[in-house]
Amino acid sequence: MPLSSGVVKLQRVTEEKLRQAQSFRKALTETEDILWGKLRRKQIAGVKFRRQQIIEGFIADFFCEPAKLIIEVDGGIHTTIDQKAIDIHRKEVFEARGLKEIRFTNEQVKFNIGQVIKIIEDAVVARRGKD
Repeated sequence: MPLSSGVVKLQRVTEEKLRQAQSFRKALTETEDILWGKLRRKQIAGVKFRRQQIIEGFIADFFCEPAKLIIEVDGGIHTTIDQKAIDIHRKEVFEARGLKEIRFTNEQVKFNIGQVIKIIEDAVVARRGKD
C-alpha cells in the first residue's frame, strides 16, 4: 500500500479550518480522550492515527491513512435529523475518496472500549490487507 493516499497532502485547507482542528485537538471530549489513549503511539496493528484530521473540509475525529479509515465518536447531537443528514453526506464524501468510516457512540467508548478497539483493529487489518 502506498504511504500516502493523497487525502491529506493534496487538499487545500483554509487557515480557519486549521485553527478549528487545532482547537478541537486541545479540547477533546471525554470519550475522544479515552479512545485516543488506545489509538495513539501505533498501539493498534502498528499503524498511526491522527486526531481531528481535516478531510475534504470535514474534521474527522480520528484518521488512519494506511488503512484509509476514519473513526468517529458520536455524542447526542448525532441523533438529530439535521445532523444525521450531515453525517450521511460526510460518509458519501469519504467513500468517494475510498475511505471507510466507523462510528461509535459515547456509551460504546465509555462502557465497552475492548469491543470498540477490536472492531477498529479488525477494520485496520482487513483494509490494509486489501491493497
